[in-house]
Amino acid sequence: MTSCKPHSMSIQAWDTPLVCRHLLEPASNLVYSRMCSAIKDAQLRVRQSNDDLIAWKFDPESPSGKRLMSRMRHLLNENEALGRANQAERITVLEREAEAQTNCIKEFSKTHEGIESVLEEAYTDLEGLQTSLLQLHQQINQAESVVEALQAELEIREPGRVAELMKAVWEKLDDSKVEQQEKELDPNPFEATEAKAVCKEEPADDVLQTSNSS
Repeated sequence: MTSCKPHSMSIQAWDTPLVCRHLLEPASNLVYSRMCSAIKDAQLRVRQSNDDLIAWKFDPESPSGKRLMSRMRHLLNENEALGRANQAERITVLEREAEAQTNCIKEFSKTHEGIESVLEEAYTDLEGLQTSLLQLHQQINQAESVVEALQAELEIREPGRVAELMKAVWEKLDDSKVEQQEKELDPNPFEATEAKAVCKEEPADDVLQTSNSS
């Protein structure tokens, strides 16, 4: 029993004759001592692991939690700054696009106004042409009525004279058409002058004949 006293102080719960008898053997004592040291090392590792877990536990009050929170705040600030920069750039791009669209609309409006002014001028010219054509038509009708009256009066005074005059007029018109076609094909100022002189002489002869007959 006296040989078990050194071990009885460390292992009081195992102070029995069976344990003391086993500890008397050197091999058992060596195994037991190694087992105790291994258990102590395991307990230390477990305690250290628990401490590490507690230290690395995500808690706002823990050091790691504080570091993570500060890092997250820093990242959020950077993200907000980038977002503001991106938003400002996007706004600038939108402003440029809006300005370009405004310029296009202004140019289109100017072009449209120019087209409208041209159309108004063309419409005004068309109205003027229509008015001129109407006046010419009225003048032609008046001239036709005067010619008919003169023809009737001339037919009363000189029967058959109207037919001769109409025939001469139609021949003169045919000659003028032929001359015009010749001018278009081979214009010659000298021939044109002679044709005009001939045309001027013929009405004079007709007038003289008419005056003599009357």
